[in-house]
Amino acid sequence: MYIKELNWSIKQGEFVYCIDYNFKGKGLISKAVKVLSKHAFTKLELETLQIIVHKDNLPSVNVALNNDFSRQKTLEKEFTPIGEKPLDMELYELYK
Repeated sequence: MYIKELNWSIKQGEFVYCIDYNFKGKGLISKAVKVLSKHAFTKLELETLQIIVHKDNLPSVNVALNNDFSRQKTLEKEFTPIGEKPLDMELYELYK
């Protein structure tokens, strides 16, 4: 897990994470997002955090919702998997 796309001028960053299938469903990512969000707001002085997720990735949607991120909009053709067509993604944001 880390924060990417840091934009210091607007004080914004995007969470990126993955988890091994052996640890799936234990709430570890949700807990980590909670801790890192607090750090990002207090120590890094960010004001907006984002999670971008495909609508069918329900565990990641739940990570966003469990941490009080709000769905903002659909980002059309935001992500293109290798050898596949572009996918629409959902943008979730949390504000300080």
